Amino acid sequence: MPPFVAQHPVLLFGLLAVLVPVVRSVFGLLSRKTGRQHARVVVGYVQKRGYELLNPVLAQKLDTSVLDLVRDPSLRDLARATSDITDIGRFDDGNDDWLAFRCELARRSVTIFNFSQAPPLHSNSGPMSFRVAKIQVDGLPRFSLEPRSAATTVEAVVGKLLHREDSTVDVIPAAQASFGSRYWLRGSDRTAVADFFTPERIRFLEAEKLPGTLASNARYLVYYESAAMRSEADYDAFISIVERIVTGLL
Repeated sequence: MPPFVAQHPVLLFGLLAVLVPVVRSVFGLLSRKTGRQHARVVVGYVQKRGYELLNPVLAQKLDTSVLDLVRDPSLRDLARATSDITDIGRFDDGNDDWLAFRCELARRSVTIFNFSQAPPLHSNSGPMSFRVAKIQVDGLPRFSLEPRSAATTVEAVVGKLLHREDSTVDVIPAAQASFGSRYWLRGSDRTAVADFFTPERIRFLEAEKLPGTLASNARYLVYYESAAMRSEADYDAFISIVERIVTGLL
């Protein structure tokens, strides 16, 4: 151990706190056979479609040994696809795929990636996996929209029991009366959110019947569905949905 680090244990622990999650995630990606196979699928897919890896250095590490990965300084500064959406929903606690990539859909920059949400404390379940699209767009009101389900009903009831502020937004016109029964729309600025969900956008959403969740912050619209992408067909299908969202909502 270098003398400077040995004399500064706080610095050592700080470095470990930063590096260990990155190293663990990259090793999980490239040290297992299944991880390397998936990495090859993504890298090949990105190259075939002319997209851009968020961390292009990983394309050159598919055959690197675990020991060399540990020693590689280029793996200590990887970009996280979730770095600017941690204020949205579940993205404040979990792991990026690291094989995120950028593409342009209907003239919008979109980042596509898998995400694993950390399980709740004292839970026997494993992490939940999602396929995610992060669409760059400024000026949207903050909202979340998801299909109503048993889980959303429980969440709403728990919110009431805990006296949380109800952020549900009602989109009123009679023609859209059924929309509120099928989707749970929430937002901090109810007027701005209701204004965004015009009759045309609502008709689009009702026709699409999206199985996932839409959410936004000041810079991005995010769409995510349960289950990670594993094959080229998975990526093609998800990107097709995202392109329709970009065209229909933005």
